[in-house]
Amino acid sequence: DSYASLLQGCIQWRALAVGKRVHSHIIKTGLMPNIFLGNNLVNMYAKCGCVVDARRVFDDMAKKNVISWTTMIAGYVQQGNGEKA
Repeated sequence: DSYASLLQGCIQWRALAVGKRVHSHIIKTGLMPNIFLGNNLVNMYAKCGCVVDARRVFDDMAKKNVISWTTMIAGYVQQGNGEKA
């Protein structure tokens, strides 16, 4: 998926602003809710240091799977918020 590749690039380069634009484009094109893209967005926000936005995406996901939960928990831990995990 090209969106997943873009989000992975944002993680690699810590390009939060670009990731937010990708997220906006995903919403505008009507691709949400999509568990695969939702998980990738949670991962991107968490790894770019924005756990608040990661949680917002997580909370807005209609369906969650083990990957969703693991990604959100890992995001909290990576940012030093293990108690919230």
